[in-house]
Amino acid sequence: VALKPGVMNHIQSCVG
Repeated sequence: VALKPGVMNHIQSCVG
C-alpha cells in the first residue's frame, strides 16, 4: 500500500 510515491521510492531505495 503506497500512500505516497516518495514513501515507496524510499523503501525501494532501502531494499535495493
